[in-house]
Amino acid sequence: DMSLYEYVTHRFETVVDPLRSLDSLKLAKVFLDKDIETVIIDMSGVAALGFDMSNIVACDVLNAECTERKTFPRAPAKKAEIANIKTHSQDNVNMTSVQLDQINDVIERYDCNFVTLMQHKKVKILYSKDLDAILSKCKEREGDIRTRDDMVRRIIDIARGVINVGGENNSEKDDDYYSDDETDSNSGDTNESTSEVEDGFKVNGENYYEEEEEA
Repeated sequence: DMSLYEYVTHRFETVVDPLRSLDSLKLAKVFLDKDIETVIIDMSGVAALGFDMSNIVACDVLNAECTERKTFPRAPAKKAEIANIKTHSQDNVNMTSVQLDQINDVIERYDCNFVTLMQHKKVKILYSKDLDAILSKCKEREGDIRTRDDMVRRIIDIARGVINVGGENNSEKDDDYYSDDETDSNSGDTNESTSEVEDGFKVNGENYYEEEEEA
């Protein structure tokens, strides 16, 4: 089995646009830009209420006849179950909790690009829970992660240790890193250890992905 570190540093560099399938908010934006009515379902809110996700689609999106508990009147009662659970060895999660928190923070910063979608006249948000929590922090954050490609590069950097996650203040985010731009990264002001890691670093090999309007 591929470890988490290997997955991030190998697959992310060799597969073109590896996080494309996870970018739900960008997909919603593509639909809305084409004036298509769009429903966004926050799975954390659905899970918190113990509802079955497929039932939510049937009841709240397709307007099927359902009970208050999002079940079908003539169907036998059945408790929602989480299926397709993948197990792994703890050794495969070979990144620190600080690194995982930083990766999560990078993903949430990227999601802040889509905060204005929540007020779009043709979008409907259902069972918002974690989504509300993420977007409520956006005013406090710099909008410095504009594309999926930038998000991927920063996740790889975290895995490789380009961001310092050690020391007594390892729970703090590296604000200087998050606020960098192209001028800073090419100015030669980076420290020696960072330069050594970044030399020869190439995202997605020769297939550097340019962000487009398509999701």
